[in-house]
Amino acid sequence: MYFSTYWGNRDGLEYGPSYQGDLLFRLDLDRRSIEKLGVPVPERGIPSLAGWAAGGLIYGEAADPYSDPDRGAFFVYDVRQQRVIFRDDDPAHMGFRSIAVDAAGRAYYSIGGGALSVYDPATNEVHGHPHTLPGGWLRAATEPGPDGTLYGATTDPDVLFAMAPSGEIRVLGPLRGYTTSIALHPSGDRLFYVPGAHGDSWEQGTPLIGVDTSTGEETIIVELNDLAEEHLDLRLGGTYNVAVDPTGRVVYLGMNAGVAGTDSSFGEVVLLIVRLP
Repeated sequence: MYFSTYWGNRDGLEYGPSYQGDLLFRLDLDRRSIEKLGVPVPERGIPSLAGWAAGGLIYGEAADPYSDPDRGAFFVYDVRQQRVIFRDDDPAHMGFRSIAVDAAGRAYYSIGGGALSVYDPATNEVHGHPHTLPGGWLRAATEPGPDGTLYGATTDPDVLFAMAPSGEIRVLGPLRGYTTSIALHPSGDRLFYVPGAHGDSWEQGTPLIGVDTSTGEETIIVELNDLAEEHLDLRLGGTYNVAVDPTGRVVYLGMNAGVAGTDSSFGEVVLLIVRLP
C-alpha cells in the first residue's frame, strides 16, 4: 500500500532540510514495515493520490502549499522504477482533491468548469475529455465497478454522477451536502457516502447514505451522530474517508469529531464500523 504525508497547517511553512515537500511511503502489509520513497515532486504537497495496481502506477496531485495551494502539478509515479515518469503543470488544473481512475488505468483530473484532463498510460500523454462533469470540479471518486463504471462526486454544486467505460457521464442526483469520499459496494449496485464533510454532518444526524447506482435512489442506512453523542460524548463533524470491505458486509468511516455540546466538531478522530443489513 502506498500513501503520502500532507503539509497540514501552512503557518510558518518553509522549504528546507526538514521539509522539502510531501513524502511518499510504501507499507508492506505482510511484514508490517514502512519504506520511505522520498519526495516525488520537490516543493509540492500531495493532497490527493490514486492508483492503478495492474499497471504499477500511482497518480498524484501535487499542490504548492507555500505560495498557492490552488496551483500545482499532476504526476505519475512508477512503483517498479521508483520514480516520477510524467508530470503536467497545466495552470488550468484545479481542485487538487481527487483523481478518478478507470479500468484501463486512465486518470481523470479537473481543469475547471466541469472539464477533465485524462492521462493515458498507453501513450504517457494527456488529452482532454469530451464529456463534462455536472459540477465545477471532481471531489471524490470510486474505483471502477464490475462493469467498468466508476462513480464520482463534484462540488460547486455537490452532485453524484456515473462515468461509463466509454467516458459518457450520467447524473445520479444531488448530494445532501459537501461530500469528500464515496465508496462502491463490490457488487457495483450500491455506493455509500456521508454528507457534510467539513464539520456540519451532525446537523443532518450524520447519515450513512446508500445510493442505488442504477436509479440514484437514496436510502439512509443509519444516523450516526446520536450514537456518537450518547456513547462517546462526541459530535461528528464529517468524514474524508469511506471504505467498504471486500465482502461487501462492512462500511468503515474515519470521522472527524468534537466534544458534544461545544462549538467544534473537529479535534478528535473516530473510526466507525457499520455492519450492513
